[in-house]
Parts: sequence; C-alpha cells; structure tokens
Amino acid sequence: MATTKRKKTRSKLEQNKSSSNKGTLVEIAESIEVGAKVVGKKTSEIASDAFEVVKKGAEDIFEAGSKVASDLYQTASEYTETFKEKVEMGKLKSEKERLIKDLGKYFYEGYQVVGKTFKEISAKKEFKELIKKIGKLDQKIVELGKTLTKVKK
Repeated sequence: MATTKRKKTRSKLEQNKSSSNKGTLVEIAESIEVGAKVVGKKTSEIASDAFEVVKKGAEDIFEAGSKVASDLYQTASEYTETFKEKVEMGKLKSEKERLIKDLGKYFYEGYQVVGKTFKEISAKKEFKELIKKIGKLDQKIVELGKTLTKVKK
C-alpha cells in the first residue's frame, strides 16, 4: 500500500505541476498577445509618421524642382529674347549699312558721272527715299537698343 500511496502522491504532484505549468503558459501567452498588440500599434504609428515625413519631403522636392524649372524657363526665355533682339539689331545694322552704300553710290554716280550738284542730287525722289529709309532704320535701332538695355538690367 505504501507504493500505491506514493504513486498517488506523485500523481497529485505531477498534476499540480502540470496545472501550474499550464497556468504559467497561459499567462505567458496572454503577455505575448498584449505585447504583440502594443508592438503592432507602435509599428503602425511609426509607419504613419515615416510616411508623413517621406510625403513632406517629396512635396518639398517637387516644389523645389518646379521652382528651378520655372526659373530656368524664365532665364532661357530672356536669353532667347535677348539673342533674337541682338540678331534683329545685326540685321537692322546691316540693312542700314547697305542703304548708306546705296546712297553713297547714288551720290557718287550723280556727281562724278553725270556731273550734277549736291542740290540737284538731293532733290531727286530716289535720294529722298534712301534718306527716309535710313531714318526709319535709325528709329528701329534706337527702339530695339532701349529694349536690349532693359533686358540687361
């Protein structure tokens, strides 16, 4: 009987240990579950904060990029306009030089070849038209020069 009594005592001890282990395991599992919920919540908060930082950074980069592109476009437009106006100035200058040569040729031929006086040559329609064209070109050159001066400032 003593052996049976020992077996029952052992059996009760083992059950108590088993029950105690199950309780501890349940507590551990509950603690893990609570911890997992806390970690999940914190991870979500951190991810949300990180997303906001990345979003703000992307917005700042886009805004800065847009500003740079706008400034670049404006500068390129100004250079294009200046270059175009300088080309136009060159054309006007060349045209004026051509007209002055034509005027000189007209005067030379009238004076040297035909023997007319300056008064006679300057009274001719062709001479007056050349002078008028040169005057108009001078006006255009002055107007364009004012525009170019404004662009430089």
